[in-house]
Amino acid sequence: MDTNNPFAAGQEASIPGGPTLGDGRRVDLVAAVRDGTMTALRNVLPIGGGLFLVVLVYLASVCTCIGWMVSGPFMLHGMNRFMLSVVDGKPDFGAFTDGVTGPDPMRVFLHGWGVILLLMLLLVPSISVSIVVELAQEQGMVSSALGLTLSTVAGLLWAVVIAPLTYASYAWADRDLGALEAYTAAFAAFRPSWGALAALAVGLQVAFLPGVVIGPYMEAQSQAMATLPPDQALSGLGALFGLLGLLYGYMAVMGGVTMCWTLTAYRQVVPAQDLAA
Repeated sequence: MDTNNPFAAGQEASIPGGPTLGDGRRVDLVAAVRDGTMTALRNVLPIGGGLFLVVLVYLASVCTCIGWMVSGPFMLHGMNRFMLSVVDGKPDFGAFTDGVTGPDPMRVFLHGWGVILLLMLLLVPSISVSIVVELAQEQGMVSSALGLTLSTVAGLLWAVVIAPLTYASYAWADRDLGALEAYTAAFAAFRPSWGALAALAVGLQVAFLPGVVIGPYMEAQSQAMATLPPDQALSGLGALFGLLGLLYGYMAVMGGVTMCWTLTAYRQVVPAQDLAA
């Protein structure tokens, strides 16, 4: 096996018939949301610390010679493993460094980029619609409200279509699979739960809808204030920053909660005890 090939088979998954996840379990949507929410509430501080650590690592990467292209796969690997440890009931900040301190960091890096690139490829249809809509808005063919609606609906529909495949990055970090194997194994394991995952995908989109709606409004307000005299601009700047803080706070909270939803659903299909070799 070529361990330098990001799409090659993982050693632990090289079994007859290809890699498998779980033993045919299905996602219980209600339990995933309920248990995931309770997990997030019980682990507010660890999750907040994990998100803060990811932000720090990202800033350090973009501000130094390391670069996010080097740290990206390790950040994704570490965040996935950390959140899995949270859902498993024992938050482990050491999981953030598993990819770097593990036996084969280069494998994590290459397979990680394989996972990221395949995800980007999957998102091409949705991104293409957003680009077309944005160009139509610039040409005055559609209004901002209609453009936002079209992009949101297209993104939602595509999230439903690819729902089982979105669990591939968890399988990669959790089971040491190759990039392509992670996608094929995730599709096979989560395809029977497509309906529940589609509903969960809708829930995720709705949870982040305030950011989608308020973001363009705040951008328009910022551009409007730039044209005002300094004294008038300053009077509205405080309110704008306050709204921005509330928005980022909301997005951070919902980010932690929704990660617990998706990882609880993942654990329903791939329990921790299945990790034994």
